[in-house]
Amino acid sequence: MKKLLLSFFLLLFLALCYGQKNVGWVQKEIDKLDQIHPQTFNMAKSQGSIYFIRVRNQREFEKVDTEITKAIDSGWKNIRVKLGRGTYQFKENHIQLKDIRKEVAITITGKDAMLTSYTDVKNADNDPWTDMMQMDDIIQVVDNDKNLCMIPYQNHWNEDMSKSMTRVQVTQCFRAPVYDVESVDSNGIYFVSKTLKWEKGYKRKSYNVNYDYLFLGKTPRFRLYDKRKAVTGMASCFLSVENVDGVMLNISGIKFKGNKSGASLISMSNVASKMLYIHDCTFERIHGNVGSFSNVSNVIFDNNTVRNTDGNEVRFVKNCNNVRVTNNKFDTCGLSIGQTFCVTCWECSYYVANNTFSDFGYAAIGVGVWHGFSKKYLSKGIIEHNEIYFSPIYFAENWKYMLMDSGAIYTWTQNDEVIIRYNYIHDYAGAGDNRGMFCDDGANNLKIYGNIVLNTPNSYSIDLRYVKDQHDGFTNNANNFMAYNIVDNGIRFIGYDGVERHCLKGENYVVMKKKKQQIIACRYEGLEVNEEDKELDEKLLKLELLRTKNIKTHVDIVPNMIIRNTLSNLGETKQGM
Repeated sequence: MKKLLLSFFLLLFLALCYGQKNVGWVQKEIDKLDQIHPQTFNMAKSQGSIYFIRVRNQREFEKVDTEITKAIDSGWKNIRVKLGRGTYQFKENHIQLKDIRKEVAITITGKDAMLTSYTDVKNADNDPWTDMMQMDDIIQVVDNDKNLCMIPYQNHWNEDMSKSMTRVQVTQCFRAPVYDVESVDSNGIYFVSKTLKWEKGYKRKSYNVNYDYLFLGKTPRFRLYDKRKAVTGMASCFLSVENVDGVMLNISGIKFKGNKSGASLISMSNVASKMLYIHDCTFERIHGNVGSFSNVSNVIFDNNTVRNTDGNEVRFVKNCNNVRVTNNKFDTCGLSIGQTFCVTCWECSYYVANNTFSDFGYAAIGVGVWHGFSKKYLSKGIIEHNEIYFSPIYFAENWKYMLMDSGAIYTWTQNDEVIIRYNYIHDYAGAGDNRGMFCDDGANNLKIYGNIVLNTPNSYSIDLRYVKDQHDGFTNNANNFMAYNIVDNGIRFIGYDGVERHCLKGENYVVMKKKKQQIIACRYEGLEVNEEDKELDEKLLKLELLRTKNIKTHVDIVPNMIIRNTLSNLGETKQGM
């Protein structure tokens, strides 16, 4: 009996010691994480005498590339292009910097200039694609030998209209491939799928053209390309920079409106630079990427407006070092009904902060590296102080623009420490399984804290799902930390089947809704530490939101909570950042 009592008190003592040791561990962890700031960025300044290139008409604009090349060859180190008031039409690779190994600063400005690839800029607003339509039923295969499929859709198009519909885009879960239209009749639209096959392993049975049905039991959607409304621009790429070392580039104040689909509007690869600075510009009706950057350093994309575009907006891949995307407004972007991202950071170091994302396509921000890709470079960064949401009209009609299986902030599997903090995500939905934050395919090395995620009605507020290890070289569901988030839907945060992967969860705060509103159950499995979540009264949250408009601190709402500047000063950067 004495041995049992001694064992009991020993265990009690150890438990108390362990509990004492863990008091405030979350706060200490977040205090430590809050000391992590993005890389220092010294704003480089051009020096020396300036070679001015003034542009006042289209004729002078067409000679800009030649004038810049002449100035570089003549040894000038500070070149400034000033675009006068007016509209200028650019050709493919209108300005091209290639194989330059000199220190030279090039500035291109024009606060009253508009650049377009269209002969008539008014045509830039034309959209040859119809609105998204719901099929009458799932896609039918009418000829297996020819892979001929039919979209059931009763219509009353006349013969001219039927002949003008040359392509069809079909939603397939998180993809939306485009097919050539074979024919159109009163029963529907016919197309050939070269990869047609019968799918197995789903709860439902059908062909792979019906992934919406296989995945969530929904009828696919489609839209048609009307060639009569097509307007082709003269060029897709305005600025191309390749294999350059020592160039400092500054683009400011220019409005870009309309280009041809194809290459990125701004394309940069293999650039070692003191600074690539794109700021205070407007990008509108851009087809494809606004900017594509590969193996570049020291990039700032700041205080720009990007709107009414249909592709990925700014994309950083393959060893982009010290990238900053800050203080921008992305509105109605990525509307090609594809897997589009406003900001993509893949194998690079990045800082994405103080941006506003509204009414976008698949996701606002995508970071990390897909599990099936062999990662060669670091993929790490900070995502903070961003507001991400759908407007009421877009939210109500999101089925027209959105695919399934997405997240407002999306992370692929392979990461080297990513901090996602103090973001405000709200009113976000889609065709099905659209999370506020989606950490896909067993994503690793994530620190998620201090975020507010409200009104994501068809899936989790935050979802870090379990996926079995599939590759050598990295482990899934490892080294993740989550705490002090405010959500009004469920959280799925999963470790790895009891294997020690150092996944830690502090308390989070779940807003209590009305009884009629269902909250997806929170799931926490295989975690090394799992603190109990707390309930947060919806009325209290709303009162505080109304009182301060932008919440400066949640310390007064929830005791022991240390969310700092979560919603306040979304357009400001914290001291020292």
